[in-house]
Amino acid sequence: MPLYTIFVFSGIIETGNNNFCLACEELVNGLYANPYNCKTFYQCSNGVAYLFDCPDDLQWSSNNKRCDWPVNSDCGIIE
Repeated sequence: MPLYTIFVFSGIIETGNNNFCLACEELVNGLYANPYNCKTFYQCSNGVAYLFDCPDDLQWSSNNKRCDWPVNSDCGIIE
């Protein structure tokens, strides 16, 4: 069983509600929070966005740039 699920997108990533998009062409390479799902995050690399799942019960922490325990996470979901 894999530890991570990786999805690869080229260009702009949009959620179903079209309120959020991540245009990796306009961002520096790095890790970015998914504001609609605390258990996932994006990695932008040379204009391509990769969506990663945090393992088990962890959540993305933008301050620490890693998946962390929810008590240490700064995650805030946009509704």
